[in-house]
Amino acid sequence: LTLLSLYGPDSPFGINVADARIGIVIALAFVTLPFSVRSVQPVLAELDRETEDAAESLGASSSVVLRRVILPGVAPAMLAGAGLAFARAIGEFGSVVLISGNLPFKTEVASSWIYSLSQSDQLSAAAAVSTVLILIALVVLGAIGIVRRRFNVGEAGGSRAGACPSALWPSATAPCWWSSRSDRCSTAPFSMDSSPPGTQ
Repeated sequence: LTLLSLYGPDSPFGINVADARIGIVIALAFVTLPFSVRSVQPVLAELDRETEDAAESLGASSSVVLRRVILPGVAPAMLAGAGLAFARAIGEFGSVVLISGNLPFKTEVASSWIYSLSQSDQLSAAAAVSTVLILIALVVLGAIGIVRRRFNVGEAGGSRAGACPSALWPSATAPCWWSSRSDRCSTAPFSMDSSPPGTQ
């Protein structure tokens, strides 16, 4: 109702997304965003700032810190949030039916189609569409679970003081030095392409 009041035919901003596909996208984002935020926000709050500072002090750029320190720790939570949001969106009915207008082959989504079929006593057709939605949800959630397990396996061993996390460095136990020239972690602190902090 809030979305329809703000961006419907009587919008105070002069923006009308009712009966349009973009309105469905906005409605689903409005409904599912809290699921993603609730999954990612606690992980972001618990990220170890000292690990980021250590990578920066060893020569890692901001993009490298984001790609190889922050994202590996946040990715499982992001995938969990995406799974929850997808599961919520695929069966969403209330917000979509208000904003979409249920125009066949234009803005009619599966949940409203199932409702229409059930109201016209086509229960077998409604059950068939529901089964397809369930199968799609299972496949997507299963794929997300597999990717999450890959991240968890990659992070096995974790990050210890003086050790390199396996998802970020080549060894989970060997102490390493960051090389800003080769953009990698080396286990040889006095090699040609890397040197201990403070010697450059």
